[in-house]
Amino acid sequence: MSLRDVDAIDYIGVNILFKRVYVGLFDELDWRDEREHQDLLTKKIDRYIRYIRSGKLLLNYPKVRGYEIVIEYVSTHPMPSSAREYWKSRERLLSEAGFSTRARGVDVRPALGIAVEQP
Repeated sequence: MSLRDVDAIDYIGVNILFKRVYVGLFDELDWRDEREHQDLLTKKIDRYIRYIRSGKLLLNYPKVRGYEIVIEYVSTHPMPSSAREYWKSRERLLSEAGFSTRARGVDVRPALGIAVEQP
């Protein structure tokens, strides 16, 4: 999936042991155009909130009723400090809406066949 595809839910993962459902947002874009990046991220997050609140999550995954909902942000590019501040503001918004958040970065270069230098 892509951050540019703001109408799609990128992935959903269920952890039955800890009773959590992860609604994941995959961000493959760099941060050269921070304004556009933030706009896309805002639209995508709003879409996720609408998806959950509309009941579609429970309609598609009825066994997760009562599970903690975690909005998971996965980025392939490091965030500059201004982007980290922006993400913190989104975390506050999501928390106020009743959702947990998780953010992590992944290095997809090995999967793409790009050599990674070890320090």
